Amino acid sequence: QGLRAESFTVYHVLLRSKRRAWRIFRRYRQFEGLHYHLISTFPGLQLPSLPSRSLFSATPERPSVHEPKQLLQCYLDGLLALDEVWKSHDFLHFLDDQPDLMHWELVECLHQSCSSLRRRMHILEAELQRSQDMLDQRNSDLDDLSQRLSA
Repeated sequence: QGLRAESFTVYHVLLRSKRRAWRIFRRYRQFEGLHYHLISTFPGLQLPSLPSRSLFSATPERPSVHEPKQLLQCYLDGLLALDEVWKSHDFLHFLDDQPDLMHWELVECLHQSCSSLRRRMHILEAELQRSQDMLDQRNSDLDDLSQRLSA
């Protein structure tokens, strides 16, 4: 599944080999970086095609990130099928190095979410203050009216 932040999507892919399983969270550009690195590392090897970036844009026809996630799953499965690739340090590093690769991106995502929530909170506080002012004015008007009726 993909987790959509304000400025990017993080794809969550589960990958399994005969010996091991990985749960990875990556942005498309990280898959792209891995792909180009593998091309330069294994120049004669027929690598699976990395799905085009254009397939990863949400459109009215494709509002979900589920299809791209499946395409990335197939891409990684194809890489796992290549002995040279799945035994390489760089590929294993891509699969294993979760906290370091995602730490700053998650911090950025959380920062954006907090900023958005702060803006929304300020708007709601202003609306609440206007409502409170209106209520105070109405209570004052009711007190005035009550005093006039009592007199």
